[in-house]
Amino acid sequence: MRTPLSWMVTVVGVASLAGPARAELALDWSGFVTGAYTFNVNEPADDTNHGRVFDTEDNTFQVPLAELAVGGAVDAGPGFNLVLNFGDVADTIHSTGLVDDVNGFDIQQANVTYKGFTFGKFATLHGAEVIESPSNMNYSRSYLFGFAIPFTHTGLLYATEVGGIGLKGAIVNGWDNFEDNNDSKSLMAMVAVPLGEKGSVSAAGMYGAEQAANEGDMRGLLDLVASFSPSERVDLLFNFDYGSEEHAALDGGDGVWWGAAAYADVMLTELFGVAGRAEFFSDRDGARGLDTDVWEATVTGHQAFGESMTGRLEARYDQAADDLFMDGDGSLTDSQFTLATEVIVRFP
Repeated sequence: MRTPLSWMVTVVGVASLAGPARAELALDWSGFVTGAYTFNVNEPADDTNHGRVFDTEDNTFQVPLAELAVGGAVDAGPGFNLVLNFGDVADTIHSTGLVDDVNGFDIQQANVTYKGFTFGKFATLHGAEVIESPSNMNYSRSYLFGFAIPFTHTGLLYATEVGGIGLKGAIVNGWDNFEDNNDSKSLMAMVAVPLGEKGSVSAAGMYGAEQAANEGDMRGLLDLVASFSPSERVDLLFNFDYGSEEHAALDGGDGVWWGAAAYADVMLTELFGVAGRAEFFSDRDGARGLDTDVWEATVTGHQAFGESMTGRLEARYDQAADDLFMDGDGSLTDSQFTLATEVIVRFP
């Protein structure tokens, strides 16, 4: 996984009315811009790659995401984190009730931290993949990322560590809600266990009412992630999700969704590597909008051009148990093949 470069600035000022004192404000900022192009071999009549979450547009050059992240802390006191997103991704992850009339912009995270507590808007604890493309093995996102889990939360999060085991708990407004859509809050918890110096395994759960103006029908989620790096050039990743929700199925009954994904990223040289993902996702009840089972396999070659630029070429094949995708004549079909390229530029 790659992390954008950061720049540290120290600001010295007066922090006490009783007399001069030095308060150091350390600012850490970073960002990136991504450009991408996707071609769907089906050439769908509606120019849409069905079943995708970010790379939805066929035969179109895009700037999916530009991000600016700023964080800081005053001495050992409170800190803050602000992450601003621009582009098509910002529209997709946008939380209900937050700057609803601004297109192509989203405040992905805005929170304050102190002594293990985080209050405000923050990225979800769940999943093997994240919103930021540079931190993922592949360009396209998995079905698990797009349909099984939330993107962000607004609420209160507490994180600590006991005997090397990471523990987190949170109370939030719900899935992708800046303003709660009902009178009930949702609970989250996570346990992360290191596997020596080469890996880790985590289990996270969430439970609460998520339907608008409905406090009775509950949604639950279990998310498992395991990572292992047997060598400096090989990274392995596994993700499993299981979710259910009362009265969320298309027929009015309870809905269940689940799936698993396995990843591998192998660096063949210091600058060039190949990543792969194999995945199955089931949404037979239609609770997450697919109403079928899907499989996908993705291969992504990535080349670093110095520390600030990365290029990717990706091939992906999707197969569904039912007709989910579209052909050039507007008819539906059960498979889809896409080719994509992405360029990532990090700053500073």
